Amino acid sequence: MKKIILIIILFSQISFGQGISDALNISQPKIGGSARFQAMGGAFTALGGELSALQVNPASGAVFLEGQASFSYGLSTIGNTSTFYDGGGSDETTYNNLNQIGIVFVFENDNYASSITKYSLGFNYNRTNNFHNDLSFIGNNNTQLEITDNNNNLYYQGSSSLATSFVLASNGYSPNNLRGAEYLAFETFLIDLNDPESKYYDDRYPTFSEELPVYVFSGAPLNSVELNNNKQNYSISKSGYSGQYTFSGSVNVDNKVQIGLSYNRSTMNSETVSSLEESGYAESSDLNYFTYKSFISTYGYGNGFSLGAIYRANDMIRFGASYHSPTWYKLTDEYAYSMETTFKTPDSDGNKTYKSQTDYKYFDYEVNTPYKVDAGLAIILGGKGLISADYEYIGYSGMKLGPDRDFDNENREIKNTLNSTHNIRLGTEWKVSFISLRAGYSYAQTPYKDEQRQSNTQSFSLGGGLNFKSWNLDLSYQKFTNNYNYYIYEVDLVDAARVNNYESNFVATLRFAM
Repeated sequence: MKKIILIIILFSQISFGQGISDALNISQPKIGGSARFQAMGGAFTALGGELSALQVNPASGAVFLEGQASFSYGLSTIGNTSTFYDGGGSDETTYNNLNQIGIVFVFENDNYASSITKYSLGFNYNRTNNFHNDLSFIGNNNTQLEITDNNNNLYYQGSSSLATSFVLASNGYSPNNLRGAEYLAFETFLIDLNDPESKYYDDRYPTFSEELPVYVFSGAPLNSVELNNNKQNYSISKSGYSGQYTFSGSVNVDNKVQIGLSYNRSTMNSETVSSLEESGYAESSDLNYFTYKSFISTYGYGNGFSLGAIYRANDMIRFGASYHSPTWYKLTDEYAYSMETTFKTPDSDGNKTYKSQTDYKYFDYEVNTPYKVDAGLAIILGGKGLISADYEYIGYSGMKLGPDRDFDNENREIKNTLNSTHNIRLGTEWKVSFISLRAGYSYAQTPYKDEQRQSNTQSFSLGGGLNFKSWNLDLSYQKFTNNYNYYIYEVDLVDAARVNNYESNFVATLRFAM
C-alpha cells in the first residue's frame, strides 16, 4: 500500500497540462531531413554541402560548389509495446509526410583581391519531429492508497483510481468553484461532498464544511478498507508535427573557413485525444464504470537563430562548430473534457448514466527550448569516401515555460528533474562509380535525471544514392529505439506503464544542380 502524506490539502486543480513532457515534445528534435542527411545519422556539423545540414550548421551553405535544390518525402511507422500491472498493449501507426524541401544559391566573388571567395544564400525546411503516436493498454490496477495529512487525518483509503486524483484536487474548493475535470466528476456523481446527507458519506474522512469542503469517491467501498483492483483501459492518440524553416547566409573565406548565420522559424501543430475507462469496483460499490476523455490541440510558432563555422585544415580534415539559440515559442492550447458515469442502481428519477462535457477553452503560453552547441570532425578520403562525427550539448535544465507567474512550479520541476545531455552522431559515405553507400548512428542521452522516466535514444541508419551529372536520387532507412515510463495520472497515485518504443523512417530525396 502506498502511504502518501499531504503537506497541504488545498490542491491546485488538475489543468489540461503544460509541463515537462509537453515542453520536451518540441525540445527533443529527431534527425529529420533529406535521405542523405538521415542515412549518415545527421553528422554534418563539419561537412556541410547538404541542404538539411543548414539545420545543424548554417556555414554549410558556403561549402556548396554550385546551387542546388532538393525535395524529400518520407514514410514512417511508430510502434509501442507496453506493460501495465498484469496487462499491457501493442500499437502501430504508419503515415507519410513531406520531410524536407530547400534551395541554395551560390555566388562567386569577382573581386579577386577579396579574401571572400563566394557567398551563399539558402532556404530549407526540415520536419524536426513527428507527433503521430498511438498508445493503448489495459490492466488491473492493484495499487492501494492511504492518504493522510501531517496531523494523521485520513483523506483517502482504498484502491488507486483516476477519481482519487479528482477527489484530492477538489478538496478545499466549493462545488461552485470547481473547474475542468473536477467539475465534470462532481456533475456526474463520480465524486461527491462528504456530507452526512450524501449516500456516499464516509465517516473515516473529515466531514464537509464551508471552511473545508471535502469530497469522496462514489466508487469506493463505504466505511471499509475492503480491497479490490480497478480495471483500467487507457488509450491515447496523437497526431501532428513540428518543423523548422531555416533562412541562412554564409561566406567562404580563402577556401579555408566557412562562416554562416541563420534565422530559424519553427512551427508546431499537434492533436491529442485520450480516454480512460475504469471499472471492476468492489461489490459494495454502487459505481459500475466511468469514462473520462480529453482533447487537446496545440499550435504555434517560434523564433531562434544559429551561427556556425567550418574550418578546412587541409584536403583531408575539417572541423566544425555551431551555436543554436533557444527557440522562443508562443503556443496556444485548445482543450475540452467529457465524463460519463454509469451506476448499478437508478436514482429517484430512474437515471443510471450521467454525462457531462466542458466547452472548448483556449490558453496561451510560452515555451523556451534549451540552447544547443555542436562540434564536428570530418575526414575526407579524396573522392572515395568520408567519415564524420558530431558531438552535441543541449542544456535542458534551462528550458522554460511562461509567463513565469503561471508556471513557477513547472519551471522549478524542470530544474530539479532535467539534466544537460551529451549526444553523438556518426556517419560515413563511400562512392563506387555513380553509386554512393551510406551508414549512420546516433546516440541521445535522456534529459531526465531518473533514467527510468525515459531511456537514452539510439538510431541506426543505412542509405544509398544514384549520382548523375545534374541530379541525384537518394534513399535512406532509419530506426530509433527507446523506452520510457508513462503515467496515466499523478506519479504518486499509480504505477507507470512501461513502454518500448520504435520509429522507422523511409525517405526518398531528389536533388538537382542549379
